[in-house]
Amino acid sequence: MGLLALAAPKPPLYTGAYLGVLAGGGLAIAEGEAGVGAVAGVRASTVLHLADVEARYQLASETHQGLVSVHLHPLFLFLLANNRLGATLGSLSLELGGGPASGPGGFGLVWVWGGGVQVPLTEPDEGQSLWLGGAVTRTSNLAYEALGGVTTHLLLRLEYRHNGW
Repeated sequence: MGLLALAAPKPPLYTGAYLGVLAGGGLAIAEGEAGVGAVAGVRASTVLHLADVEARYQLASETHQGLVSVHLHPLFLFLLANNRLGATLGSLSLELGGGPASGPGGFGLVWVWGGGVQVPLTEPDEGQSLWLGGAVTRTSNLAYEALGGVTTHLLLRLEYRHNGW
């Protein structure tokens, strides 16, 4: 049994590179009224978590959005600490993206900007991990009058990440 333990491959360590699946919910605030916000998507990150790309479906009250965004991580060097605090600080991100949206007022394009942070719930160096995150984003419609203006999203997200893609 000791020989088998030596031969077993180790899972890929967390280097910041991962493929992830996420889901979450929270508030969507538009024109002073709060409604339900929900999100589901996929995410891929580079080594050291310098930047990642996310594709997601987002519901904001009655508006459906398909978004693609880039997250930049200005504190990515904290990942070198190789602990949970470093992973959390390194996950702090700024987001910019856009995509199509449809709502009661019609169909149009939106752009999204904001930021967020994630905390590892399980050990990232085990090959895969669960992360809990918070995000504050705003969407603004390129056809402002058609879809109703700026919406602020306050979302709590759960993400499964698989290391080393």
